[in-house]
Amino acid sequence: MQIFFFYLLLMIVCLIVLGVIENWNHNLRLSHIPIRIHVNGTRGKSSVTRLIASALRSNGFTVLAKTTGTLPRIILPNGKEIPIIRKSRPNIIEQRDIIYLAAKYNVDAIVIECMALQPYLQWISESKLIQATHTLITNIREDHMDIMGPNIIDVARCLASSTPINGVCILGEANFQSIFQKSTKDRNSLLILTEEQDYKEAELIHHQINKYIEHVENIAIAWRLLSLLKLENDLSRNGLINTEPDPGAFKIFELDYFGRKLHFANGFASNDPTSTKKIFDLSKFLVPNTKKIILLVNLREDRSDRSKQLAKEISLWEGVSSIFLLGQGSNLFVRACSYELIERTEISIFEDPSAIQIIESVLSEIKEECLIIGIGNIAGIGLEIIDFFKNRQQGILAN
Repeated sequence: MQIFFFYLLLMIVCLIVLGVIENWNHNLRLSHIPIRIHVNGTRGKSSVTRLIASALRSNGFTVLAKTTGTLPRIILPNGKEIPIIRKSRPNIIEQRDIIYLAAKYNVDAIVIECMALQPYLQWISESKLIQATHTLITNIREDHMDIMGPNIIDVARCLASSTPINGVCILGEANFQSIFQKSTKDRNSLLILTEEQDYKEAELIHHQINKYIEHVENIAIAWRLLSLLKLENDLSRNGLINTEPDPGAFKIFELDYFGRKLHFANGFASNDPTSTKKIFDLSKFLVPNTKKIILLVNLREDRSDRSKQLAKEISLWEGVSSIFLLGQGSNLFVRACSYELIERTEISIFEDPSAIQIIESVLSEIKEECLIIGIGNIAGIGLEIIDFFKNRQQGILAN
């Protein structure tokens, strides 16, 4: 028995020593990366990560970036993208492995999208794994309320957990500024807000991006960071304009299909009330005078709060002709709909459809032209529908 406890104690001591050594090596690797950027917020994290990485590369930096959005990717210093294949559920320890890879490439900068939701995991991810010189908070929305809620102010407090120590925290929006004033003061960091000039510059850059439709506020917060780093403006602009989009980036595909003209707005990555309304309004603005508007709402059974939020938000919208509910959780959505929405709108339910089935159902409802807007969730059928239009498109409306 004594021998057993001796070996048990020895094993524990060995594990502690190994942990100390690994932590020391990790901190050493971090110390050799002068610019460490941590991108957090509710919406736009992947896009902002890509924008910043592209602009830094354009300025001659050796950069490694990682996104955790639609399809998790590692973006190598040459711009090549490698998919992240996970054997199990996402784990923030991934961030440590990214630092290890960054050290192998001897990079000047890393740009990492936050993958944590719980406040204490956000704190660990920032203070232990990334130790950012600059943290960006893109925006604060009502999403993941079961974890970060129950109220939006709780979401703000949760995101403030990723405030860096002795660094810079950049806010994309001025709301909840007081919460970040407290967190930055507590951690001896500088709080920076995006400025009017950032948005003016972002508007100009926005109109020069042809590959996809980037949100101005995403460009603005990226520009604020690039300005703080005192980089060459022309090189930064070139990098932002030529950014490779995330698979979930907003685009409008145009397709002539069996005598009907289809405009498909890919807003599947938007799933909170504020973002989906913005996608809806922007789609109508970019495709005006369309009499028929069909919403494709991709639902997840494990996101019941999101389904209810979307139903209540869509109940306030005018001009929707039909709603196609895709995936699981349609009963929760319908129950949360207003009586007026149910009265004026045709609602169809597709629990396990294929992209072809969805398009055939759309064609059966239109005679000439329609605007199709996808929202809710990009995984599964969302990606299938995007691929359907991407592989058959006649054009992309990008401005």
